[in-house]
Amino acid sequence: MSLRWLWGDRFLWVLAGLLFVGMGVFNAVATWLDSILTHFGHGGASGGLIAVMTAGYEGVDVRVAEHLYRWVNWEIKSKSDPYRKTDSQTIEFPIHVAPDAERKITYTVHYSW
Repeated sequence: MSLRWLWGDRFLWVLAGLLFVGMGVFNAVATWLDSILTHFGHGGASGGLIAVMTAGYEGVDVRVAEHLYRWVNWEIKSKSDPYRKTDSQTIEFPIHVAPDAERKITYTVHYSW
């Protein structure tokens, strides 16, 4: 069964536009800095850069969850936004992203064992 007729269906394109653009689409891109920090002799340190981007007419409230999986003894050394500890290995950054904008969250965590 061929689904090529979907590409030409105007109703589906309008529906997709309303759902994705009208309600605000966001995308998160994360880069972890483990390998870079280890190379410079900071073996117990880790870090992240998370970029959250929106497209649409409304802003969006996002809770960015980060799982600190390497060990249970950790301490956040630096952060760009306030965070909340949800359990022993998870933190959340509650942020608001304006319409058609990008927010970047950075943090550095030090593990001790």
